[in-house]
Amino acid sequence: MTDLHGHDREGYSQEVKDQIIELIMAGNSVKRICRELPGMPKANTVFNWIDEGRKIYDADFTERYYAAHVVQAHSIIGEVAEDFEFLAPLNPDDFADKSEWLEAERFRSDYHKRANIRVTQAAFLVKLLSPRLHGDRQKVENTHRMVTDDGSHEW
Repeated sequence: MTDLHGHDREGYSQEVKDQIIELIMAGNSVKRICRELPGMPKANTVFNWIDEGRKIYDADFTERYYAAHVVQAHSIIGEVAEDFEFLAPLNPDDFADKSEWLEAERFRSDYHKRANIRVTQAAFLVKLLSPRLHGDRQKVENTHRMVTDDGSHEW
């Protein structure tokens, strides 16, 4: 809900909200955006825009906020994939001598260990940012029986 000047109840324009969405898609957190950029609302105000129980709830912003986090999650996946392009096997024939090749292999091995840690961290973040798409799925089974009026059981 906005006034005649396009501002919501807290005085923030649609442009500010659009900028927040763009910055989230670029990989920034709401807290960082609100803390570091001038003219931004407090983080709690942004979180209230997506809280259905609040008077300042903004359905359009909420939808865009969650979509921005999906974009952010896919960006993280892309960054991690780029890290792994570097990990292709090394051909010893591409090096002048064996010592250069061994040094490159050691570096590649260390990089591989760091990349594995990054993948684990990224997977955790992606699950948090877009749980519907990337979260752990749970299977729910109904073990209750329903008794009909005639006394028969339905499963």
